[in-house]
Amino acid sequence: MKRLALSLFILFLPFIVLNWLFAVAEFDFGKTNRISQFRAMPEGIVLANTGSSHGQFSFNYTDFAPLRTFNFGLPAQSLLYDRNLLRQFAPRFAPGSVVLVPVSYFEVSAIVEEHLLESYRARYFRLLDRANIDRCDNLATYVKYRYLPSLMAKHPFRTIVQNLRPENVLPEEGGGVPQFSDKTAAEQYENLAFTKKTFDNNFRESGAEGAAYNKALLRNITALCLSHGITPVLVTTPLTTMYNDLYEAAGFFPAFEQFKADVLAANPGTAWLDYSHDAAFTEDYALFFDGDHMNDEGAAAMTRRILSDLRERRILD
Repeated sequence: MKRLALSLFILFLPFIVLNWLFAVAEFDFGKTNRISQFRAMPEGIVLANTGSSHGQFSFNYTDFAPLRTFNFGLPAQSLLYDRNLLRQFAPRFAPGSVVLVPVSYFEVSAIVEEHLLESYRARYFRLLDRANIDRCDNLATYVKYRYLPSLMAKHPFRTIVQNLRPENVLPEEGGGVPQFSDKTAAEQYENLAFTKKTFDNNFRESGAEGAAYNKALLRNITALCLSHGITPVLVTTPLTTMYNDLYEAAGFFPAFEQFKADVLAANPGTAWLDYSHDAAFTEDYALFFDGDHMNDEGAAAMTRRILSDLRERRILD
């Protein structure tokens, strides 16, 4: 019997090691799926934010200890998973706390494409209960992907090697020190063109259907927060003038303003702080590392600003 057990252990050891290495590479070091920061989530959170990379890189609470804070932002995170993360971790918030809910331009009338949801789904098996993972009705699927994450990857060995390369490791805090202002005009336009193409590939413009879908999710989020004694504050993070010009040319902003008005009408008492065109940020490209993401300096400035605004409005003590 002992010999059989040893034989089985030796047989499965390579697979166990593969899954351990994959989990470390993908969830501790990976650029897109790193979630190791969730292990340090405090109890009694007073201020937090959700969001995609716009939330992830716009807020840096390092200088505001001992205020209990947490950044739930992750690359390409949708409003759907903003809601699901809050549903899972709302008990970690203190009474009277505040959560900032970033709403990006692509979350107005577009719906996230299925392939994007699927490509980022693996990280949520490590964070969430089965009830909070979209389309996970099968317990066996949940157990498999939570404890054997390499099964979600087409090429697990390639993922391990790529994610552990020094140049591919995400900085510990924020967007690092690169400045969009250091790029030439041609490089800036190239960056913006790439960003727009990425959004077009990953978010399906859906008109009224998309707007209704996103409004419903925001309504879910605000109701969830209020039911736990958390004050939700909707936020649109700072963006460069060049980035805004792309959307201006596409005639986007009348629809954006109408969307904001509809959301606020459906959620009485909820504030929406829109910094997308704030002159203190939009013209200062040294605060961004690309056209729509703040670097460490920008995140520090944005965090100071929003804390001041929250206190001025008596939303946060």
